[in-house]
Amino acid sequence: MSQNKYYEQIFFDNFADTHGGSHIGIQQAEFIINSLLYCGLWPKGEMLECGCGVDGYGNYIAQTFKGLNVTGVDISQKTVAIANRKKTWAIFGDIENERLFSSKTFDLILCPFVLHHLPGMDKTINNIYQWLKPDGIFIIMDINPTNPLFRISNFCRKIFEVLGGKGILLRHSLATPNETTHNMKTYLRNTRGYKLLFCDRLYIEQKINSHFALFNNALHFFFPGSIFSEHIILMIFKKKDLYYA
Repeated sequence: MSQNKYYEQIFFDNFADTHGGSHIGIQQAEFIINSLLYCGLWPKGEMLECGCGVDGYGNYIAQTFKGLNVTGVDISQKTVAIANRKKTWAIFGDIENERLFSSKTFDLILCPFVLHHLPGMDKTINNIYQWLKPDGIFIIMDINPTNPLFRISNFCRKIFEVLGGKGILLRHSLATPNETTHNMKTYLRNTRGYKLLFCDRLYIEQKINSHFALFNNALHFFFPGSIFSEHIILMIFKKKDLYYA
C-alpha cells in the first residue's frame, strides 16, 4: 500500500510552521553515533537522511564522523526551505520514487521516524537497497513495535477516526491517516537483503508538545524500565551482496 502524499505534506508543512527550529533529539543522535561505534563502524562518504526535517540528525552525526557528506530529503517543501536556510543540503522528494537517486549512490542511509508514515514499507526499503553502495549501512530509528502503548494508541486513533472522520487527527496536527505501527516480523521480512548488525530499544524523554508525548513520559516516570517506557527502536543493517527484488 502506497502512502497518501497529500496527508504527509499537509502535516509536515504545519509542523514546519510550528517547529521552525531544531526538532532533533540530541540523545537520539548520540545513541545512533554510539551504536555505530559499538558495531565497529566509522562511516564516511555519502550519507542520505530520509525525512530530514528542518534540522536533521545527519548534520549532528557528521560532526563525529568527519568524512560524511550529508544529503537530506523530505516530502515537505516548507521543511526543505527551512532546512536549506539553516545550511543543510536538503531536497524535496518522495522516497517511494525509485528514480529519486541513482543506483549505488550512498554509503549510509538513515531513516529516522519515517517508516511508520508508510502503510507499506517494502517499496521504500527496495529503493534504499538500490541506492546503497555495496556493503552500505542502513539505519532505522522508529517507534518500538513491541511497546503495547502503540497498540493502545492505534486502537484509540481508529475510534477517533470513526467518530470524527479519517482526517480528524490531521486537522489537529496529531497524526496522519498514513501512520502504521509495523511489527518486528514486517521489519525483518522487508530487510532480508541486509544483515542485521545491531538492535536495541530505549526511552528518551519527548520534548514535542503532544498528548501522546506527555502520556509516554508519564508512563516512564511511573514504570521505569518497563516495556511501556521503551518507545524507540534502533536497527543497524549492512547491505548484502545480492540482488534484492
